[in-house]
Amino acid sequence: MALRKRTRPHPSSTGPPTAEPADAEEQTYARYLYRQVERRLGHRVWEIGAGEGTCTGWLRESGRTVLATSAEGGSLRQTARRFADDPGVTCARVDLSDVDSIRAQQQFCAD
Repeated sequence: MALRKRTRPHPSSTGPPTAEPADAEEQTYARYLYRQVERRLGHRVWEIGAGEGTCTGWLRESGRTVLATSAEGGSLRQTARRFADDPGVTCARVDLSDVDSIRAQQQFCAD
């Protein structure tokens, strides 16, 4: 009889069940997702939808320079306060549906 990996939906999921993260050390689903992309990131990262800065913190821990952006100001202000003394983090309000909003961050874009 073949063993099948048990799956269960992530608590915030509305879609089909997903496999649980394989490593026991993964404490949160967000951290699991971050670890899936971390090795593909460059030194400078434009974080879209920075929220309260959770991933921003992980990016800084790994030595990356971060442009933390969000279309909404509330959580972005909180992130800006959290990283106010960190020169490696720039916080900016960016609306991805507004070309001028994106162009204003051009200095952070890839070479």
